[in-house]
Amino acid sequence: MKASARFRASTPENGLSILHYERATNPAVNIRPAPEKIPNIPSGTPFWEFNKFKMLPRHALPSQLNHPSFPGHYDREILMTTSQRKLDDGSIRMYLNNITFEEPMSPVLLDLYDGQRSRHPSYHTVDRIDGYDVTRRTIPVKLNEVIQIVIQNTATTTGRCDQHPFHLHGHSFFDIGGGNGLYSPIELSRQVENSSTPLLRDVISVYPERDDKNLKYSPGTPCGWRAFRFIADNPGVWIFHCHVTAHMMLGMQTVFEVGIENLNYNSVYLPTP
Repeated sequence: MKASARFRASTPENGLSILHYERATNPAVNIRPAPEKIPNIPSGTPFWEFNKFKMLPRHALPSQLNHPSFPGHYDREILMTTSQRKLDDGSIRMYLNNITFEEPMSPVLLDLYDGQRSRHPSYHTVDRIDGYDVTRRTIPVKLNEVIQIVIQNTATTTGRCDQHPFHLHGHSFFDIGGGNGLYSPIELSRQVENSSTPLLRDVISVYPERDDKNLKYSPGTPCGWRAFRFIADNPGVWIFHCHVTAHMMLGMQTVFEVGIENLNYNSVYLPTP
């Protein structure tokens, strides 16, 4: 396995590792593999990994994992647009749908359990494009609803198109497609139709259009998109965030409230003094 930094002016090959399976022959860990045995990541094609892998059959997966079948339909599509702004004080904030995440004064889940927060979102009033409830400051989702997320990437204040690896807590999701520039529903439908078995993932990346460190855009220009579906079958309060830690801490994250009416509030208790 090889790790390599991309989409930056300085891109050193900064790591090799060996994946060792149980009962396999012990590898020579102190000897660098021959060049022809080192994986090569194609340059210039950031989307190279889509549809290159296949799911393991269910009997080969750990029984404790939830591995649902791919949903051929979705109940709601939520479009999330990334952006970056430079504030008057010179600091940088990052956004999803023009909202930069701020820590709530108290944990949302605890507020639900202790009755300080409504357990009954008004689903019919939620914005149908971005799903965001401005009062709750979350994205409420019904239990077992199938949600299709489209991440629209845009250029930063310096004209660079960053890669953003996104992760949703509490759920795995199906990688269904992506592309360059502005999101195309027609292109996504074509990719879904041509994909035999979408891959179940925990992290998905939205890429720049190509691996070119000199590529520049006008700030805010659409520069790539990625889409996935998940089945909201795990009640709770789940964070969705860019897995580049700096981006996450600068605000590129949001919260899903999934099936909170179905949380088992009686299972929470304080220990007896």
